Amino acid sequence: MTSMYTATFCSRVIFEICEKLRIANLSMADAVGFIKRMLFGDRDLDFMRWQTVCYSVSLGLIVIGLGAAVMRGRDILNIDFTGGTSVTFQVTDPIHPDELRDILKRILTEDEEGKPVQFTLVRVEKEPADTVYSLVTSIDDESLLAQKLVEGFANEERVRLKTYRVKILSSTASSQQTGAILPQVHYVSTQAEVAPGSAVQVDPDGSNAAPPAADGSEDTAATDDAASPTNASGAQDAEGAQGTGDQSAANAGAVPAARTEYLLEFGGSTDDNPNVPDSEKGARIDAESLKEGLLDAAKKLNIELSDTLVEVYPDPLPENWRPEDIGGYQKWRVILPLEKEQADRVIAEFQAYMNEQPIWLSLSTIGSRVAEEMQQRATAAILLSLIFIVVYIWFRFQRVAYGLAAVVALVHDVIITLGVLALSHWLARPLGFLLIEDFKIGLTEVAAFLTIIGYSLNDTIVVFDRIREVRGRSPRLTSDMVNVSVNQTLSRTLLTSGTTLLTIAVLYIFGGEGIHAFSFALLVGVLVGTYSSIFIASPVLLYLSKRAEQSAQARRAAVATPGR
Repeated sequence: MTSMYTATFCSRVIFEICEKLRIANLSMADAVGFIKRMLFGDRDLDFMRWQTVCYSVSLGLIVIGLGAAVMRGRDILNIDFTGGTSVTFQVTDPIHPDELRDILKRILTEDEEGKPVQFTLVRVEKEPADTVYSLVTSIDDESLLAQKLVEGFANEERVRLKTYRVKILSSTASSQQTGAILPQVHYVSTQAEVAPGSAVQVDPDGSNAAPPAADGSEDTAATDDAASPTNASGAQDAEGAQGTGDQSAANAGAVPAARTEYLLEFGGSTDDNPNVPDSEKGARIDAESLKEGLLDAAKKLNIELSDTLVEVYPDPLPENWRPEDIGGYQKWRVILPLEKEQADRVIAEFQAYMNEQPIWLSLSTIGSRVAEEMQQRATAAILLSLIFIVVYIWFRFQRVAYGLAAVVALVHDVIITLGVLALSHWLARPLGFLLIEDFKIGLTEVAAFLTIIGYSLNDTIVVFDRIREVRGRSPRLTSDMVNVSVNQTLSRTLLTSGTTLLTIAVLYIFGGEGIHAFSFALLVGVLVGTYSSIFIASPVLLYLSKRAEQSAQARRAAVATPGR
């Protein structure tokens, strides 16, 4: 603020001194008026005489532009309105956005349907600078986009994707006794003797039991007696006597299961870079991705590993954490049901696998439903702006004709700009030297349309203000009044438009690919808006005013002659 105030104040003082010493004269130079006098003399130009020609030219441009838009169909829409996949990634070294766009053009050539890939790249403000970018593409398949990026950047020498690094903080091997122990059946018999020639059943512990009865009645009675309360103590004694043998049998049949536990810490390939702040070091991974990576590593080594026996959980364990949570963590406890030697091989293979996996800061799909919602919002924004403009102009000029004339001119500007964007598909090759590309319509272009509406409206209001002043209290608006008003404001209109066009031209030429379509739409819109303020808005206002006057006269005539 101090520097700006000093510059303004000192400049004013210097100019005042120069004026008083007659060194310089700061009178306004009317270059537009001078050129008009040179070409047409001192007479005013009759703009209303050309209104029929201008209507025909505008109608022709609108028909051609809308026809081109219909022919292109959905191809004219950007990925903001068609859907796709969005990914945010980080590269190892700083790189300029334009250079990264050139790399992505080589990597992302075709989508899953064989069509050219559309994409927009936006730099994310994060340290280190120029390393984090957000990419939105027309590819619908997340895995296909990730694969293309991994394979493409692997062949680039200039820059690489930031990948994972996995450190083993600790490892512990242990074992526990497990095994499937089948229930054992103990026969309790009251038979004192074994019938000759009968079969003898042997318990698993090797002790003999009474043979079954020949007809089954005796066996049933014995079983019932054993289960009865009177014989409960006897059954318990029998079970107690055999308890030691049963337990030893169970231990003999148990299988010792190996378990190896690891504490893993996930980081990034740029963590050793001293330019990377501590807050940006480290990496996070979710439970599902971690378990999938471990299973894939075991599969590559032909080591059988069950999904249900692999345990992973964050360290320290958060409250209410569940394995299906999508949140990522930096440290994880991993328990593998393997001997330490095999488990170490799996972890080593997992580390090698993760060293090649990029760290996606975000990876999501923009569905068709979201894209349709964006289309509806963009259309609603334009329509609401036009409705509010009608209300505002109506309130300001106290006549609805002014508001309708302004909106007609604004709709004219937007439709012609839309048509030129549609025609760029065919103009890109022959007019490529003018930096014209195959432009598409997205959110930035909608923002350009709204900017054009605001700029053209401002220009139109200046002309309408002068028309109201020239008209004064006259009940009729004539073409002479409109011509005088347009001629008086012509210098201001052309000078304002000229300076605006210079600024937009600089953006169009040097602004880069990110705002190229936006600046092109503004360039066309300002040109068309300047033309419409003079040759469209004013003639339409004159036409609507005459229609309103004729309607008023008809109503007055009807009131004067009620009998008819």
